[in-house]
Amino acid sequence: MIPRMPSDNPQLPTQEQIEAQWGARTRWIGHAIDFLGEPDDEFVAKPGMGMDLPFRPEFRTLEFAPRADRPFYTYLTAGLSFVPQAPKGPMPHIELIAYTRQRDLRVPQLLWVLARDIAMGTVGEPAFKAWDLWRAEHLGFRDFMLTVATEDAAFLDFPNATKRPEDALYLHAAIGDIYGEMYLDVLQLVPLSAQQWKLASDEGVGTLLEAVSWATCPKTFGWDDRSPG
Repeated sequence: MIPRMPSDNPQLPTQEQIEAQWGARTRWIGHAIDFLGEPDDEFVAKPGMGMDLPFRPEFRTLEFAPRADRPFYTYLTAGLSFVPQAPKGPMPHIELIAYTRQRDLRVPQLLWVLARDIAMGTVGEPAFKAWDLWRAEHLGFRDFMLTVATEDAAFLDFPNATKRPEDALYLHAAIGDIYGEMYLDVLQLVPLSAQQWKLASDEGVGTLLEAVSWATCPKTFGWDDRSPG
């Protein structure tokens, strides 16, 4: 049975689109593998286990271990973007990413909590977007910001059926039109300290970015002082 969405989102997927998600997810994962290598693990939120997202069967997070040119773990979601956000905003289709120096199994859980908040949004609420602050008290964390992922431009250029006809699989699932166009925004989840959160809340995220010299920060910023164990 298809779960009911607790919102009046006018862009809910058809049954055909939901069934197309299987091939579309494989296509997105294949695209990620071209840039990040083979995933070392994946965490699946299966329907009926209390971890599923509305209209997104088997939402999952992939774990990519460090390698020579990427000396950190990468966690990437697959499946959130199949349904656009119900609130209107500049980034309707979102996937999430995070980076840690050590393997950290808290990260897939936190990405799921954020994905759930995005998926459960209702019309009239603020839409999630880059440079937002987000708060969720979970696993010893509370304060976060969302930033634009700093990845290869070719990786972020997805789906692009003109360059890669196989990307039409993704378009079919996400917008119901293999000849249509959409942009998938990949947002990075970054933990903040209480002081950083206060600065961003009081004076704006731009002030925080300047204070921490964001342009030169490592990808693992925010997680380094909260490594497991």
